[in-house]
Amino acid sequence: MNDRMTGCPPWCSGDHKTTDYLVRHHSDVGTITVQGEPLTVSLEAPATPAGDRVVSPHVAARWPHTAPYPGGSGGDVDGFDATADETDALVTLLTRAAARLRSHQAAGLPTDLGPYETEQQAAETVREAYGNVTDLGTMGRFNMARLNAACAAAGVRLGAYDRRILGWLAGWEPETVAVVVGLVVRASRAAVDGRTEQGREGGR
Repeated sequence: MNDRMTGCPPWCSGDHKTTDYLVRHHSDVGTITVQGEPLTVSLEAPATPAGDRVVSPHVAARWPHTAPYPGGSGGDVDGFDATADETDALVTLLTRAAARLRSHQAAGLPTDLGPYETEQQAAETVREAYGNVTDLGTMGRFNMARLNAACAAAGVRLGAYDRRILGWLAGWEPETVAVVVGLVVRASRAAVDGRTEQGREGGR
């Protein structure tokens, strides 16, 4: 049964997965890979063949190797259903987790990302930039690597003009760039954790 039915939700693609008991209005949203397995996200709204709604519309996430529930009642074992509010909460948690992973995995960032109270504090985080200067471009490359690492840690997508401005910033002293790097990463972490730095006790 692939034609639209009376009473279809507006998002229904006309794909109706039927059993002896239910008509499942269906529409694919997309597929992502989780732990090497494709996970398909879709919208579903089960109803009886007569059109009576039996379960609220929900977001369904399923792996393709799912086995059906016994007895032909429909549904899937290996996955989950969620309401719109639950999906919002899940998105928030997954976004927070991904941002933390990016932050922890970003290479080339110092342990101390501020706040910096003095220029000396910032300079301590870039001491290696001065110790490894072999030509005029070495310090700029060091700064650019730090700026790119900060953007990667924050999950920032860069455009051509963004990169041009980062290149300009890379021409400044490493301790100046350290402040920008710290601001980018700390702002990202604060946003992910749902707080502001001003609300943190002790300021650091």
